[in-house]
Amino acid sequence: MIETPTTFILGAGASIPYRYPSGLSLLQMIVKEIQEGGDLRQCLKACGCADTQMVAFGDALKLSGRTSVDAFLEHRNEFIEVGKAAIAGILMRYEHVHDFYVADRNWYKYLFNLMCTSFDEFHRNPIGFITFNYDRSLEEFFYQCLKNSFNKSDAEICTAMGNIPIVHVHGQLCRLPWETNRDNRPVRRYEAVTSDVDAIKKSAQQIQIIHENGVTLNPEFARAKELLQTTKRIIFLGFGFHKSNMRRLGMERVGNTPRAYSSRFGVTNLEVSRLKHLYNGVNFLGLETNDVLDVLRNEIIV
Repeated sequence: MIETPTTFILGAGASIPYRYPSGLSLLQMIVKEIQEGGDLRQCLKACGCADTQMVAFGDALKLSGRTSVDAFLEHRNEFIEVGKAAIAGILMRYEHVHDFYVADRNWYKYLFNLMCTSFDEFHRNPIGFITFNYDRSLEEFFYQCLKNSFNKSDAEICTAMGNIPIVHVHGQLCRLPWETNRDNRPVRRYEAVTSDVDAIKKSAQQIQIIHENGVTLNPEFARAKELLQTTKRIIFLGFGFHKSNMRRLGMERVGNTPRAYSSRFGVTNLEVSRLKHLYNGVNFLGLETNDVLDVLRNEIIV
């Protein structure tokens, strides 16, 4: 069981072991399928997107110089609807439960085994998650593990999971059927979707493209800030440290309390120096070749 109150902040890199694309890969896939007439383009057309709009979106996205679709859409309001549908149309293809158990670098499994000594103790882990990802892989992984390890009902699992907050600050691809749904959001099973237009529409509606003036109106960012106010330790995993995201969390400067750590896969020494200057309380762990699992196993104590 984890003893130190801990908040994990997840970026796209945290979902890569489960075959989800990085932010840049997602952008490239969308551009390719729109320009080459792939399955995504057909789905977008069925969702009501005009050919001229799709072409204009694909061309502008390709030439934008951005490294994520989200960053592009923040400044191109005219493409928000087609952009959200495109994001959902790609990401929903990757909802395979099997991928949880064939991942080579399975940090979900490692963390679950740190947390789980018994079903009754699971909810006592003082941890929470703030994720900038739309995918629902983390909560579905916990659900599958608790269901199959202890043979508990969905209601019992929902209660246990209710004490482990997972805050999607940019929305998620619908609620899962076992989750509490007090706000009556659309519900969809965790399963791969390639051409279900209704499912793509429902999921796209749950994606939130946040503009600067919209952060204060977003209840998920409020929940995220509450988590950060009570935590003793922050762990950034697969996170890009974009200034706007840090600012929205109220973390322009991360002090020494709470303690803050970050994985640094693919981040050079020079980039680490710059980030340390900006966020002087963050300890960047490991080498630029160390992934999320390496950091948790070698650097983070319970």
